[in-house]
Amino acid sequence: MEWPPRYTDDFIPDPDQEYWSPELETMAPAERDSHILNKLQNQVRYVYQNSGFYQEFYKDSAVDPANISSLEEFSQLRILTKEDIRREQELHPPYGRFLCIPPKDIFRVHGTSGTTGRPTVFGIGMDDWDRIAEAHA
Repeated sequence: MEWPPRYTDDFIPDPDQEYWSPELETMAPAERDSHILNKLQNQVRYVYQNSGFYQEFYKDSAVDPANISSLEEFSQLRILTKEDIRREQELHPPYGRFLCIPPKDIFRVHGTSGTTGRPTVFGIGMDDWDRIAEAHA
C-alpha cells in the first residue's frame, strides 16, 4: 500500500449514498481494529523513516516504531505534546524537523493562533491539502 494514500476523483461517493465507505463503516469490530492498526503502522513507519524529529523522538521508546504489531504496542509510544512541537520549532525553525516532504514541495503554510504561547507553524504538501479539502467539504 502506498503511504500516504493518494485519492483519485472517483473516491468521492455519490451524495445520496448512506455511507461514505460502506465497507469500512459497517465492518466487524475485530476487522475494524485490524484496519486501524494497519493504518497506524503505515503512518508511524512513514514519519519514522521520513522525519528526523520522529527518528530522535522514538529512539528511546520501549516499542520499535517501525515494527508495531498491536494496538497495545501502539499505545506504549510516547505522546507528542505541544511543548515538544514548540521546542523543536525553536531549535529548527520554522517547521522543526517534522516535514516528511522536501521544503520545496510545501503548498500551504498554516499556523496556530498562539493563544497559549508562541504560534506553531505547519507546512502542508499538495497531496495533504487535497485530503484536507475533501475532509472539510
